[in-house]
Amino acid sequence: MHQYNGQYELKPGLIVTINAKDSVLIATPTGQGYKTLYAEKKDFFFEKEKDVQLDFTRNDKNEVDGFIFHQSGSEIRVKKIK
Repeated sequence: MHQYNGQYELKPGLIVTINAKDSVLIATPTGQGYKTLYAEKKDFFFEKEKDVQLDFTRNDKNEVDGFIFHQSGSEIRVKKIK
């Protein structure tokens, strides 16, 4: 689970920090409270309270390099910056 830890830039000025805790991911966007994300399958997590899913992407070395943010039918590609 620690492979997902890091900072991801959703848009300029909005960084999402992700940390693994037990069997969930804790996502904390800049200036907002944390969100708990639950695994559905490898590299795919969802938030129970909202229609939000994160589909993590990997590079050719099989390292997590970002995610696709899904919400209400929209998709945003997000890069891992740290």
